[in-house]
Amino acid sequence: MNTGPEVRVRRATATDAVILATLRFEFRSAIGDAIESPEEFVARCEGWMRDRLADNTFWFAWIAETVDEDGPLAIGAVWLQLIEKVPNPVIEKEAHAYVTNLFVLESARGRGAGSMLLDAAVTRLVFSSTV
Repeated sequence: MNTGPEVRVRRATATDAVILATLRFEFRSAIGDAIESPEEFVARCEGWMRDRLADNTFWFAWIAETVDEDGPLAIGAVWLQLIEKVPNPVIEKEAHAYVTNLFVLESARGRGAGSMLLDAAVTRLVFSSTV
């Protein structure tokens, strides 16, 4: 197991959109050739992410970070989308959850950040009244 600064997970807000977009670029560009520069992608993706997180209805995200003398450093993230179901006349929740974009920087793997992120999303599901 890697040693290093302690990892913590927090709920992301719309103000974290640039951080989340940067992590998204790191995640997806590692598996194929990017068709946009990092700056172009982050600018485009940041707006999408900011809008979804500001709405606070269907999209949620969490950030894993370490903290040292320089302050917090984002090392991973996970997203969760609530998907509405058609209304149901029985006792059954009327939404599904889509967990996506679970990613931890390669240099930060092995410290439990991925598990902590998934736990945060699952906890949101367990205590939600809609899912």
